[in-house]
Amino acid sequence: MHCPASRNSAQEHCEMTTLMGESTLYSHQDEDLRKELEKHLATLRRDSVIDIWQDRRIGPGDEFDREISNQPESADIVLLLVSSDFLHSDYCYDIEVKRALERHAEGSTRVIPAILRPCDWQKTPLGKLNATPTERSS
Repeated sequence: MHCPASRNSAQEHCEMTTLMGESTLYSHQDEDLRKELEKHLATLRRDSVIDIWQDRRIGPGDEFDREISNQPESADIVLLLVSSDFLHSDYCYDIEVKRALERHAEGSTRVIPAILRPCDWQKTPLGKLNATPTERSS
């Protein structure tokens, strides 16, 4: 979730993009990699298969926290762009990942960790999930 400096400082490091039926959670430090992913999804966006939602769409007078929390609640897929920065964010890890894993356990969404950069993600609750890219043996 991208949270402006005026927002709760615990939220500063976690950003969200929601695609039709999919939410992508990532650290703002990984913005360039998220943009690259969005480029790869451009055909799906143009064909109206997905709709890319940015928290920048939240309008004046809308409740930021409510709008943000509604997005992953309606997602069929939650894509976690995992890096050390993502794991470092208390808001991403303690709130967004926790809720995504709860919904995954309920069967109402599928959580997919996408490992952007080497990090110690296997020792987190995400370690029980099959991540992408998969490690290949030589």
